[in-house]
Amino acid sequence: KDHTVLYPLMLGIQHNMNTLLTGPTGCGKSSVVEYVCSVIRQPFFRLNGRQDMESDTILGKVWVAGGEMKYILGDFSKARRDGCMILWDEVWKVPSGIQMALQRMYEREGVLQLDDMPGTLEEKQIKPDPRGRLILADNVVGVGDGLDKYAATLIQDASTLNRMEMVLTCDYLKPDDEIGMLEAIHEHLPKTQARKMVQLAGLIRTGFSKGELSSTMSPRQLNTWAKLALAVGEYKTAFNYVMKGRLATTEEQASLLQLWNTVYKV
Repeated sequence: KDHTVLYPLMLGIQHNMNTLLTGPTGCGKSSVVEYVCSVIRQPFFRLNGRQDMESDTILGKVWVAGGEMKYILGDFSKARRDGCMILWDEVWKVPSGIQMALQRMYEREGVLQLDDMPGTLEEKQIKPDPRGRLILADNVVGVGDGLDKYAATLIQDASTLNRMEMVLTCDYLKPDDEIGMLEAIHEHLPKTQARKMVQLAGLIRTGFSKGELSSTMSPRQLNTWAKLALAVGEYKTAFNYVMKGRLATTEEQASLLQLWNTVYKV
C-alpha cells in the first residue's frame, strides 16, 4: 500500500530501469517484487547473494561431459536470457569483483558478456530478453554499514552503484496496516492485543535504529509472537520466547523489559 515505493517501482519496471530497493530486514523488499510479478504475470527468479558466491554460479562455467567441452550458463545468465523478472536479493553480500564483471550489463541496453565462453565475441554476449527486468535488494545502499547491523555487507565500487538508475527506500508497514495484517493472519487475536504488539515492535525498531538494541523486531518475529501467544495463552511468555534471547547483554534485556512495561503499563 506504500505508493511512495510501489508507484516508482512500477515506473522502473515499465521503463526497464535497474532499481535498487533498500530498507530494514523484514520490511517487504522481496515480497513486493514477488507480488508485482504475480499481478503482471511475469516469470519470477530470485537469486540470493552471499560472500562466498563465485562467478561460475552467476555467469556460467566451462564443463567437460562425454569427452566434449561445453559452456554451461549460470542461473543468472539463463534468467536474463529467458526474460524473467530477476530479484537479486542481498546483492551487496556478493564480492565487488563479481559485480564489476556485470557492469556492462547494468548499463542501459547493456549485454551480459561471458568472457570465458568459447567462441566469437558475438557468441560470448547474451542480450537480455526485452521482457526481462532486474531489481536488486539489500538493507543498505552498498557503501557499508556504519553501525555493523548487517555484518555480511560488502562495500561496492562506486562505478557499480552509479549504474543503479533508481534507489527506493522501503520501510515497515504503517501501524494500522500492520495491525490489520496481524488480524488477517491470526483471526482469534484481539485487536487491543494486536495494537499493543505493533506499538512494542515500533519501540524496539526505534531502539535498533539508534544502536541501543542489537536486534530488531521484524514482521516475521511479530507474527511468530502472535502465533505463540495464541498457543500458550500468555503474551509475555511468548514475547520472551521470540525476543529475549536475541539481545546480547543483560542491559539490553533490561531495556527490552522497560519497553514492555511502557506498552503494557506494568
